[in-house]
This record gives sequence, structure tokens and C-alpha cells, in this order.
Amino acid sequence: MGFKIKRGEKKVKWPVRVQEPVDGGKTEESEFIGHFVLLDQKEYDKAMKDKLSDPEFIKKFLKGWEGLTDEENTAIPFNDENIELLASLPYCRRALLTAYHEATSGIAVKN
Repeated sequence: MGFKIKRGEKKVKWPVRVQEPVDGGKTEESEFIGHFVLLDQKEYDKAMKDKLSDPEFIKKFLKGWEGLTDEENTAIPFNDENIELLASLPYCRRALLTAYHEATSGIAVKN
């Protein structure tokens, strides 16, 4: 099957695997689904040239989520304040950036 170039914005729903630190030098993995817009090279280069902070860069590609809840299992709404909250936690920030780069690189997620 030949590759077909699709014009326009590319959107994907991609797993974001968070490794949250816990006592004893261990981590607990949890996952939610990020709704990403894959930036074209021109947009990506501009973001890098503008030296966007991680939260600013995350806002460029993160357009929604599923399966993200608080301690009471209540869905966390998607908004700028909650993006800032996620990006303020180093392990969440790393998970989002890693997932985005996996999606843009075509790296399939292993089960």
C-alpha cells in the first residue's frame, strides 16, 4: 500500500504514560489519552526559535484529553489552567513531551 500525503491539520489521540514518583525510589505508571495536533515543520521551527517554555509549547499541540481525573475520580476539564497544572509537574511535563515526540516520529506505543 502506498503512502498518501494528507493535507491540513493532523490530529491524533495518543497515550500519555505518566511515571509518578513514589516512596522507595519507585514510580507508579498511569495513563491518559492526549488529543494532539501534530505541528508541521514550520510551526515546530517557529516554536523552537521563539524559545517557548514547555507549558507554552504544550499548549501548541495539546488540544484535549480523556481519562484524566482528580483524587475523587472526577474528570478534570481541559483548559489553560489545567494545562499549566500538568506542565508544572515535572513527571507530567516529561510524559506529555515524550508522547508528543513519539506521535510525531511515528513510534508505535508498546503494550
